[in-house]
Amino acid sequence: MNNLNLSIEKIRCLRTSIEISRDEIYCAGVFVPIKEVANDLQPDIGIRSFATSVNKFSGGYEKLLKEDFDFTFGDDFLLILHLIEKDDGDIYNCFASGECTKEIGNIDIWENLKSIIVQEAGTIDLIGMIDYKSALLKLITKALPGFFKDLFIQVKRDDILEVKRFTKNNLSEFADVSGGKTFLFKNIFAKYEVTLKLSIS
Repeated sequence: MNNLNLSIEKIRCLRTSIEISRDEIYCAGVFVPIKEVANDLQPDIGIRSFATSVNKFSGGYEKLLKEDFDFTFGDDFLLILHLIEKDDGDIYNCFASGECTKEIGNIDIWENLKSIIVQEAGTIDLIGMIDYKSALLKLITKALPGFFKDLFIQVKRDDILEVKRFTKNNLSEFADVSGGKTFLFKNIFAKYEVTLKLSIS
């Protein structure tokens, strides 16, 4: 088994939302471990959700978080990271309590993802593992944002600014960056930089 180490190092506000009060910002995500079985990829046990503490931001404000999370996986993983502006806190509670993982468990997300692979790359039986993984990375961009939109369709006060996705292949982006890698999260008015560290131990 492998252990993925995620450290959310800092959040920096470049531009706030249009709300009168200061933005209350946090990172939240879902971790999906993956295993390879008979030239196929399957979700493994141990799907987890998480959320950082909530911090208030005004323009130009930077907060050092250094909040660490560890996840165990077999062959690969999907890490779906959200930056969210908190209002009523319903989405925050969903991630922090693990309720969103129950929703994932109630939806056959993997069969849905496989159907998208078939549309993108042809019959699964005819493509090899490398092509399969490549198609999987492509479909993540298409499938998961819609999935979370449906999941939170009744929750409109907490605003998801943007979603980033990571797999084992993304770790090469972090190899030579000792202080972590900075990503831009934005949605209409709000714009934030988040510095992350990802490593396997």
